[in-house]
Amino acid sequence: MSRALSYLLFFVVLFFYNSAFAVKIKRHCQAYYYGSVKNIIFSIDGVTKNTYIPPYSITVYFPDSRFSAEASCGKLVPNRCRKRARNKLLNCTRAHANSPNQLPQLCNPDLVKNYPGPDLRAMMHSRACGVLRSKDGINISGFLSHPYTLSLEVGVFVGGNTSCGVQKAGTTVDYYDDGTSPQPQTSGTKFKDYITKRLRNFSVTCP
Repeated sequence: MSRALSYLLFFVVLFFYNSAFAVKIKRHCQAYYYGSVKNIIFSIDGVTKNTYIPPYSITVYFPDSRFSAEASCGKLVPNRCRKRARNKLLNCTRAHANSPNQLPQLCNPDLVKNYPGPDLRAMMHSRACGVLRSKDGINISGFLSHPYTLSLEVGVFVGGNTSCGVQKAGTTVDYYDDGTSPQPQTSGTKFKDYITKRLRNFSVTCP
């Protein structure tokens, strides 16, 4: 093969390689919040009780309030899109956890679609003060007299296809000392890859 022909083939391959990267695609990831009850403070006959709840024994999920983000990247690297989309969701939820009573710019509709609302604390209050059930299905609310206070660990699931999480499905970046972690409740749509991220603690008084 002549040197001229070798150069020609090299530039042809380089052209198609660069063209493939020049084509842009979009991919997305989804997210929703959860609230895990850590303590329940209530009164019986005038005596205040502060009851510790084992990790993730009572968890309130919000799979019906999903939100999403998408990002673009080269056609040959779709996972790069998902990593960028995942980071948009994590940046939004971290920022809102730090300022729960106002919607941060990182959560605006141009970056995050279908975000559930500006007041994170109010959202947790409305759901957590409903019917609380243990993971065994026991109605905890039926045993409590009002008012009572819940100490909640608030976190977020981010999931979707490969690279919407940071590790393989079934793992998490956050662990309690005993290794337990919440599992996403996906309402029939399973995440191939997900991340569980704890954000902050809230105290809410019910009702």
